[in-house]
Amino acid sequence: MIAGLLVLVIVGAGVAIVAMILRRLRHAAMASAVQGAVAAELERDPALGGLTLGVETLADWTGEIVVIVSGAVGSPWYRYAVIRAAQRGLSRTFRSARIEDRIFVDARSGAAAIPQRRSA
Repeated sequence: MIAGLLVLVIVGAGVAIVAMILRRLRHAAMASAVQGAVAAELERDPALGGLTLGVETLADWTGEIVVIVSGAVGSPWYRYAVIRAAQRGLSRTFRSARIEDRIFVDARSGAAAIPQRRSA
């Protein structure tokens, strides 16, 4: 009786460990997919072509995915454009992920100024 209970406890612990490892792998795969979607959207936007940006993802144990976008841009307009592009990348399939903004505006970063419209 005690041996059967001990086997049951060991098997239960083994199943719990395997389930925890599989869940962590699933979260890591989802974070990788989110990072790829955001990076692809940033590369797709022609207005952001000359900017050097970093995209990093973190997945905690609850499954919440945080996308960290970092870099230096030349104006607040570019900062807004980067955040909007990242949101577009998430909005298609990864609605539960959130964006953390680590972009700073530096006029000396080499990025062009805000494009001016010409009036007719």
